[in-house]
Amino acid sequence: MSELGTNTTTAAGTNNMTEFGVALFYNGTTNGAQNNTIQNNTITLNRTYQNTWGIYSNSTHSATTITTSASATTTAGVTVV
Repeated sequence: MSELGTNTTTAAGTNNMTEFGVALFYNGTTNGAQNNTIQNNTITLNRTYQNTWGIYSNSTHSATTITTSASATTTAGVTVV
């Protein structure tokens, strides 16, 4: 996985850079990303972009509302990495 070379805009709100090589989010507060294996990958992203993560996993927000807290309410919704 690699960043497209023509993606160079890093300004917040107008960026065209890849933020995550792999991102694991939860589907709901009782349905989290669990038992995932990520192996044998090379992830090359542009490190000058401040929001670049090779592998990102989080159970405190959904993919669509990253700035709003939405923690899992049961252990079934917790991300296990």
